[in-house]
Amino acid sequence: GMQEASADLQNYTSHEATVQPTTKLGKGIKALNVDIKDVKGTAIQISFGSTEWILPAASYTVAETVANKTCVVKVNGEAMKSGDIDVSLIGGKYYLNGLFANAAGQRVKLNYVGELAFVVGVDDPEASGYTLTIAPTQIVDWSTGAPVVNPNATKYIISIKNPEGQPAAYLEAVNANQLGHTDLAGEYTIQGNASEPWLMGNGYAFPQYNAIGGSYFVDEAGVARYITAGKIIISTVKDAEGQDLFSFEGADLETQSGVDGAAGKGSFK
Repeated sequence: GMQEASADLQNYTSHEATVQPTTKLGKGIKALNVDIKDVKGTAIQISFGSTEWILPAASYTVAETVANKTCVVKVNGEAMKSGDIDVSLIGGKYYLNGLFANAAGQRVKLNYVGELAFVVGVDDPEASGYTLTIAPTQIVDWSTGAPVVNPNATKYIISIKNPEGQPAAYLEAVNANQLGHTDLAGEYTIQGNASEPWLMGNGYAFPQYNAIGGSYFVDEAGVARYITAGKIIISTVKDAEGQDLFSFEGADLETQSGVDGAAGKGSFK
């Protein structure tokens, strides 16, 4: 009868919650951790998975591990096996409405209304899955094929591949001799026959003459865009493991299409 049905449903209403330190899980996902107690002292621990540092209003599905839009819920230390929590944010207050079931199928209902103060942190820089190689080479004048003699400069060929291993960019950066990879960071100006530090060899595309080469990037349509003018910024940062990560950015570049040589504007990052 009525009593059996209600005995099977544990109902917890709470106005007391503590936000615990947020945990970085990687790839921009965070576990936002909240401890809730009701008047009887029941301890409910929730870890919400979010791409944001402040818990977004959404529905979170109970799971065994925290991922974006999932949550791990423990009631007095017992992990819940199924259910979800609806999170609303109204007038600066959070409304958490959850219905879960444990391994035995007993249901737990949670209602919490109150403020939750999350701390906004900083995501660790993480590799995108792109890879690069840097090869020091002699500077050559492509119009004559002859070496350019500048005892104070080296051309560093930077080849970038996307996570599938396809070419994403190829940049001919000129800088001082025998630099370490991270020493290449800075702003480069695209120029023909670049042979001085902080210049970058231009790209050119005249398919009708079979003359294609130099610095380029591949646009979102998969077309190689040879860079005829503009500036490229190389920057570096260390990830959580201390590895050097590189970023490459070019805005408002003059380009020629590797398909038909057509001139255009382009940007990449």
